[in-house]
Amino acid sequence: ENFRDCEIPVEELFDGTYFHWLETLSKPFDQSKIKDVPFSMLANMIVYNLKTAPNFEDQSTAPFRRDVTVGIAFLEIDGVRTPYIVKPIEFFDKNEPNKNKWVITVDPFDSVKTRHGDNVIYEWGIRMWQEEMNTTPIWTDAFPYVTSNDISLRKLEDPLVKQTFDNNPDMEARLKRFFAGEVSALSQPGIVLLTGSSGSDIFR
Repeated sequence: ENFRDCEIPVEELFDGTYFHWLETLSKPFDQSKIKDVPFSMLANMIVYNLKTAPNFEDQSTAPFRRDVTVGIAFLEIDGVRTPYIVKPIEFFDKNEPNKNKWVITVDPFDSVKTRHGDNVIYEWGIRMWQEEMNTTPIWTDAFPYVTSNDISLRKLEDPLVKQTFDNNPDMEARLKRFFAGEVSALSQPGIVLLTGSSGSDIFR
């Protein structure tokens, strides 16, 4: 609830500072409750199996946690500050059950999304993620979903997440490993990926 007072410097998203802080928040999962649902691919998003949706209506059965913490970061380009809601996910790792894996995702909020006022839209984005969505989609590239009808905007890579792909030339292989169930593939300092907020049934 105090995320506005705890801005996360972008450099700390990439240099390991934020990632290692997340690791201090980890706690054990109840393995007896976890429901094993495989991933599906939807366009450029990794989601949980759509055929079994709604998934994890009982969040205690999920192999992840999304309610541990949330933050906000700003990327400044040419004097313009673009806000991102930082949505980290704590995953249970069946390959290493005693060490949870954190994956850092960010939800960019462009000028169209924030037209009703920053605080209102940030709160909406967080509430939608934690209360209306059972799961968190993970983008496989740096091209965000754009709310504008301007086609040209849909071809623009997100400048923050683009750093992940520029600095990690093996991202395609990592994403494939993650999709296959190796959650550790996306869990390391320097990897920040896109997500979004939606009440769509595909995220349930």
